[in-house]
Amino acid sequence: IQAVRQAELPGPRPIAKTEQAGAYLILMEKIPGISWRKKDLQELTKLGYSNKDIAQLQKQAEQSMEELKTKFDQAGFYRSWKLKDMVFETDNKSKKITKMTPVDWERTKIKRALL
Repeated sequence: IQAVRQAELPGPRPIAKTEQAGAYLILMEKIPGISWRKKDLQELTKLGYSNKDIAQLQKQAEQSMEELKTKFDQAGFYRSWKLKDMVFETDNKSKKITKMTPVDWERTKIKRALL
């Protein structure tokens, strides 16, 4: 995560880490926003988003995720890219995504010359 942040790519800020018997635990900051999971999508409907609005958000999210994937690949960070592994901040007035942060880092591979 520190290498991702040093590359100026989005990611949660690590708060604490510990290691025990070769296993690591990293505590991350809580990222504001919603995930692409059923309960969070239901929150959007409570905020006045229609099914059409949510479908538009999904298209925007998929496009933004593809752009992030390219940036991460170019920087030497490889991971699976699924909407459920992102946290989105939205502008409720324009009903658009304003920020997207990848989460769920345990399967990320790093192949960088500068490590």
